[in-house]
Amino acid sequence: MSKLFTDVFPALDVSDSLAGLLEYVTVERVTMNSRRDFMHVYIASDRLVFKKYVLELEDDIKNQLFPDAYLTVKVIEKFHLSRQYTPKRLMPIYEESISLELKNYNALLYTLFVQSNKEFTDEETLKLQIPDSVVADGKEKELLEILEKIFCERCGMNFHVSSERTKPVRNRKREQADLELEQEVAAISKNYVRAKQEEEENGSQDAGGSDGYAKNAANGKGKSAAKDGAKETSKGGAPGNFSSGKENSGFREKGGGENASAGRFS
Repeated sequence: MSKLFTDVFPALDVSDSLAGLLEYVTVERVTMNSRRDFMHVYIASDRLVFKKYVLELEDDIKNQLFPDAYLTVKVIEKFHLSRQYTPKRLMPIYEESISLELKNYNALLYTLFVQSNKEFTDEETLKLQIPDSVVADGKEKELLEILEKIFCERCGMNFHVSSERTKPVRNRKREQADLELEQEVAAISKNYVRAKQEEEENGSQDAGGSDGYAKNAANGKGKSAAKDGAKETSKGGAPGNFSSGKENSGFREKGGGENASAGRFS
């Protein structure tokens, strides 16, 4: 048996706007799960209660009546609306509440709903024109099921919904931003390649200069060695006796040392 909301929660302090709506609200039942960490409050009303007030009511019950408990409060609303309301007439009035509910439930469903064009072919039949996207592939069916529950179960209406895919609307600002980003990336890549080429060219020039210096040093030491050998020979030493004399030994060590130095330049 249902009771007035104010009789079930007499100590609840709510805003004036919410208090005015609760005068027409009854509580059908209150349930708690076995872990006692989730409460469902089922309410009914002859007047439409927007979702923002339902969420406000959930917070008031939790914060005022169970401030220290690890508890989630969920209010399940149901409306007994007059026959003047049809899905076509209700949508403009209740669309903001549907958007808010979807936003709190799932961001992808919310995005899909707000981006869709909503066209009623008659008072009870809605056709959603949904932009073709990856999000639509995964969430389109679920969105249609949720809309059926809202209009049929919550509002007690005959309601039919279908959907069709449409080409995504071009966003010129987004396209321009993407183009500018591509141009910036291309410019950075071009500058990087140019700097790399210049670095390689400079390295080649440095290596060429070192080779030339090494060759000149080797040639110079070779000529000096030839002159020293000629002097030793003119003093009476035979070419075949280089290994036996102190001077020859010193020449070999010096020549070998200089050649080793020349080798390090190459």
